[in-house]
Amino acid sequence: MHPEIQVDVRRGGSSRGIADARRNHADIGMVSRELSPAEQDLIAITIARDGIAVIVHRDNPITSLTNNQIAAIYTGDIRDWRDVGGAS
Repeated sequence: MHPEIQVDVRRGGSSRGIADARRNHADIGMVSRELSPAEQDLIAITIARDGIAVIVHRDNPITSLTNNQIAAIYTGDIRDWRDVGGAS
């Protein structure tokens, strides 16, 4: 890294990254989501993507899920493992 560059990673999520950039507390704000309509005055440039893993208990017989099934679980459309081939 360049000796005149300082990288300070702070916790607080996307809202903190946006707030710090807006208040000039940071030159770059880390955000892991799309900007909301109220945040469109900022410029978003994707420089990396997060890796996400779906993990289940070892006793759960599910061995795979489709992207659509995972989305349905997180939106609440699927609420029981039997809906994706598991036990309830």
